[in-house]
Amino acid sequence: PMLPLTDSEKALMVASAERSDTIDIINYNITLEVLDVNTRYVNGNCEVKFASKMDNIDHIDLDLLEFTIDSITSDGQQLTYDYDGVLLHINLPTVLNTGDETTLKVFYNGAPVVSPGSFGGLDFRSGYAYNLGIGLGSNPYNYGRGWFPCFDNFVERSTYTYNILSTLPDKAYCVGTFMGETAMGDNIVMRSFTMNQQIPTYLSAIAVSEYAEVNGVHTGQY
Repeated sequence: PMLPLTDSEKALMVASAERSDTIDIINYNITLEVLDVNTRYVNGNCEVKFASKMDNIDHIDLDLLEFTIDSITSDGQQLTYDYDGVLLHINLPTVLNTGDETTLKVFYNGAPVVSPGSFGGLDFRSGYAYNLGIGLGSNPYNYGRGWFPCFDNFVERSTYTYNILSTLPDKAYCVGTFMGETAMGDNIVMRSFTMNQQIPTYLSAIAVSEYAEVNGVHTGQY
């Protein structure tokens, strides 16, 4: 069963939601290698496009759970950061004022941490890799932070782009519209999806396995 939130955990949830009063996350562009669904390991990057809602914003804090950070860049410039395995504090290259937009890219790798009780996060089981966006054994319950850097709250809504690499016959499926696949060599394929409807982090989804497709077209009255 879900444990009740402590006062300190409630305060953290409020603080997390208040980030969305300061910064608007416009789009997450996630490129992720899931090359072996029998090995709990991913490698990739997440490009975060965001806009400032206030003046004098010199940093951004992103949720990311227990990954290794390789580097963080913006327009090719290396950014400085602090990371405690839970919160990724990134110093921006320039101060942002209201309406200013910028993009940064976080390169990371590691073994995704599954929520206590094995319900939540990017899990690997019996030839499948798939995520559950709610961690019922975790506080807070939303669990986008289990596989990409984000504002992991129930307030922020953003669009998504996914580029997921897998080894055939395994193929990736994500929320949104399928944009096509690209052969990368060595039996690796990259499949791309775009989610143009703004959604919170817990609805962002990925699945990789040896799926069989059933396709059909329905012609409606209009």
